[in-house]
Amino acid sequence: MTGLREYGRARYVATLLVCGLVAMTFAATANGACSPPEVAALRASDMTDHNYYGCSVATSGNTAVVGAWGADALDTEFCGAAYVFVSDGLGGWSQQAKLTASDPALRDYFGLSVAIDGDTAIIGAYGTDDTEPNNPDCNSGSAYVFVRDALGHWTQQARLNASDATTGDYFGQMVTIDGDTALIGAWGDDDGGDRSGAAYVFVRDGGIWTQQAKLTASDATVFASFGIAVAIDGDTAIIGAIYDNDGVDIYGAAYAFTRDGSGTWSQQAKLTPSNFMAWTAYGIAVAIDGDTALVGAVDDRDGASSHGAAYAFTRDGDGTWSQQARLTAADAAHHDRFGSSVAIAGDRAVIGSPFDDDACLNDPNCDSGSAYVFTRSTAGTWTEQGKITDSNAAAGDQFADCVAIDGELTLIGTDGWARAYDLSDCESPLLGDCDCDGVADVFDIDAFVMAIIFPANYAATYPACDIMAADCNGDGNPDVFDIDAFVAAILP
Repeated sequence: MTGLREYGRARYVATLLVCGLVAMTFAATANGACSPPEVAALRASDMTDHNYYGCSVATSGNTAVVGAWGADALDTEFCGAAYVFVSDGLGGWSQQAKLTASDPALRDYFGLSVAIDGDTAIIGAYGTDDTEPNNPDCNSGSAYVFVRDALGHWTQQARLNASDATTGDYFGQMVTIDGDTALIGAWGDDDGGDRSGAAYVFVRDGGIWTQQAKLTASDATVFASFGIAVAIDGDTAIIGAIYDNDGVDIYGAAYAFTRDGSGTWSQQAKLTPSNFMAWTAYGIAVAIDGDTALVGAVDDRDGASSHGAAYAFTRDGDGTWSQQARLTAADAAHHDRFGSSVAIAGDRAVIGSPFDDDACLNDPNCDSGSAYVFTRSTAGTWTEQGKITDSNAAAGDQFADCVAIDGELTLIGTDGWARAYDLSDCESPLLGDCDCDGVADVFDIDAFVMAIIFPANYAATYPACDIMAADCNGDGNPDVFDIDAFVAAILP
């Protein structure tokens, strides 16, 4: 009984302290806010104006790839290029290679999309003209595979084309890769009607790439543009169809496909949000990691505000997909186009909002751009933890038009630059969220008091929670010295 009385008395005193500080504090930082530091600004060695460098990015381990689809070569306009950068592990980044197609041609747009996994990179070039060699605007499209040897040298391994390529397919506008499997979108394909779209799967065996499958929607509609966004992880692919429609309104869609042991692909689900609305550009961006998929919808609305959103879907053991969360920015504003780009790694997501206006005071058309970092709690709740803006942001930059993530590194692109940021401070648990419900608020006071005074009781009462959520001052110890920081974390 004595121990219980001591606990009750200590809890009472600490609660009074916390509540008193809450009452006296009028301003505080945002819930669990982190500020990811910039670790590198990646710029090509032969940078020129108007080559659209930075409009596509990808990262894997210590390597980043940045596309420049407007780059010229051999006096050939817009043939494109891609640049490879590597980290030395100590914070330094350097350019390792400039990748160009073995057969550059006018308006190939090589580099409009890029992807990398380990020592293999794939570069999309939707403007190649194989089906009409004398028509520079044929746009049947290609994708180029490059590999790196032990000495760091990159060579072209393959040039991928659809087995049924036709003019206007735009094959290669979006590409992705995982291991020995590449997925390439061709949103202009016409199998299900004019520009219904398709995506192609290629696999590598002994350095030889072959087409394994052509994926189309089971309910394909004209102009759906299936393949405008693609993502792959293992044997699961997510494909966006931004203009999927019912014949009257455009709703957009995203589809999940899976591969069985024999290499056969089949549609597993059509992912649609719970508050499905027309004309939201749902499906413009997709990402997947394990059993979690993200889908962007840049014109998603709350009332009259068309600010954008991203939807998180999860898959259970039976292969059933369900919506887990709708992600929006805490400071959402009309026409921010939040969800233009999405990336996910584990329980962390980065969402691009290229028309956000932070760099210009009171200018709703500034479009400087930003990216938002979200983390998922053990309870499955997604919470905004930080916002990234370019340190040199200016009007019209549209920063975060493309984003990529691998581990604790995120790569964010804008026209002319690609910047790398360290996300290690944006870790779960959310500081102050001591009852691990995904929100740091006044309802965490009781759990916070228990964590800092009787941690054993906390562990028994909240077995699924991380006690470090109470370490709000970041000194490694949840204790009474965290009270001020806890108050700041839980205030709105």
